[in-house]
Amino acid sequence: MVVRAALEVTVGEQITLQIFTGGYVGDVVSFEQVRDKLDEVLEMIPASRVVMGWALEPDLYRRAARYLAGKDIEFYLWLPVFSETGLVKNCSPVVGSSGQTAAHYHLGEGENFEFYCPADPLNADNVISLFTEQFGGVGFDGVFLDKIRYPSFANGRDGGFSCFCPRCVERYERGGLDVVRLRERIDQMTDVPFGVTSYADGVYAFSDELWQRYFALRSQVVADALSRMCQTFRQMGYRIGMDVFAPFLGEFVGQDIPRLSALCDFVKPMMYRTTWAPAGPGFEADALLTQTRAGDGGRAAFGEILGADLDARPFDLDFSVRQLAWLAGACTCPVEAGVEINRRPSVVDADPAYIRETLAAFSRTDANGYVLSWNLLEAPADNVDAVAGFLR
Repeated sequence: MVVRAALEVTVGEQITLQIFTGGYVGDVVSFEQVRDKLDEVLEMIPASRVVMGWALEPDLYRRAARYLAGKDIEFYLWLPVFSETGLVKNCSPVVGSSGQTAAHYHLGEGENFEFYCPADPLNADNVISLFTEQFGGVGFDGVFLDKIRYPSFANGRDGGFSCFCPRCVERYERGGLDVVRLRERIDQMTDVPFGVTSYADGVYAFSDELWQRYFALRSQVVADALSRMCQTFRQMGYRIGMDVFAPFLGEFVGQDIPRLSALCDFVKPMMYRTTWAPAGPGFEADALLTQTRAGDGGRAAFGEILGADLDARPFDLDFSVRQLAWLAGACTCPVEAGVEINRRPSVVDADPAYIRETLAAFSRTDANGYVLSWNLLEAPADNVDAVAGFLR
């Protein structure tokens, strides 16, 4: 039995639990593991949605769908879009400015962070066909779209400076971008990344208009691809959630988050302050500064422009609160902050003190709730207790 009346959520109304069942290859969790963890956690935390994926085990999800329907809890499939699909489908990769494909980033079994070009309709079509073949009729209420972006600098220099496949180059040229000059500016870059001069309300200003055009065109590519994909899922009758970067990083991976918010039912910014892996703001900022050859001076200047301590570990809390507050007001759908509650040594060091501090700070914003990330099955009991205690 799920105890709800005894708990009063202090931020919004929505608590989402996120569960990783395994990748497209490798080990898969059992339904019994999922059920036992949910039985334990739902006694303490009044979740109204579960996001779960993306192992190719339809029966696991069918059984979970029946379990969650009996508790009146929404069920979303966690689905990677411009990454991971190449393990089971033929996809076209992103191409870096040097002409090479971006490096992978291996986080663990089933997650290789190999990215595919958002401009090629084949890659989005592969996701739709995979969903239809493996997950259609399972009983999901919605889909939760992850990796909806270009690769970041966590995928190396050719990841961050992408894509330069013929299709993308054509899009740039049609958009008035001088691709030859862009390549030159990439090769010449030092000091402050991209010549950023200011940052306010989620918007960067650049000393060279070329960068603004480049990032705007990439955001257009991602938005166009997702608009088409979301229309298809809507026609199938599914609700849609989106996993996005912390706002100050979105521009550099093709995510105009307020624009994307018009396509979905909620967005989850990954406000992963203690994560040292892809999507962790500190990790991603460090990769960006390293791969753009910013040096100590450029790093200090970039941090000053942002108004953030880029060396803080966990990542700067005050800056994160300002980011979340801005995004909650800028989006046209609910914003639900992604907060880590799993623990993985040297990768995500979430402990009860971190969780209480983060949830308390984020509660001062107009966010609509929390997505307890990124894998409930790796969340130790003391972290779950910390969340439950805060929510009381």
